[in-house]
Amino acid sequence: MIGLLRFFALAAAVVLLDQITKYWAVAFLEPHGSLTVLPGLLDLVCVRNRGVAFGLFNDGDRPWQAWVLGTFALVAMLLILRMVRQLPRRAWRSLLAFALIFGGAAGNLLDRVRLGEVIDFVYFYFRGWHWPAFNVADSAICIGVGLLLLDILKQERSVRDHVSDPISHR
Repeated sequence: MIGLLRFFALAAAVVLLDQITKYWAVAFLEPHGSLTVLPGLLDLVCVRNRGVAFGLFNDGDRPWQAWVLGTFALVAMLLILRMVRQLPRRAWRSLLAFALIFGGAAGNLLDRVRLGEVIDFVYFYFRGWHWPAFNVADSAICIGVGLLLLDILKQERSVRDHVSDPISHR
């Protein structure tokens, strides 16, 4: 029970931070343009993304697109809840990772439901290289996925070490 409370508290914190920063981006950046944070590396801009991650499928005006993408996010969130309920009590890294992913998906889903698009505002670039704009929710999702991958790699290494240890077979 405490694990689920922590899960929802962290997910809610991600959603809150995401929505506050998006509100600021629309209120401040949209009317005033971009804000250079680190010249030649980082700007804050207000970009409206109707597509998916990294601006994919952002070029069309498809009225059904927000609903389809929102449905995918909702299904992913339900699957995450199911996985979280099945986690062992001591799987705090996985719980943290799933909370970040869930909160990020919820933050972007709120935008899709309210606006039909997602607000992005963090824009990295270097010389001729440009990374698509993203937001706090996207960052939380990426960090959560990274934590899950590290957890999987750690588990694989633990199993491999256990199998290769001849003493453990006695």
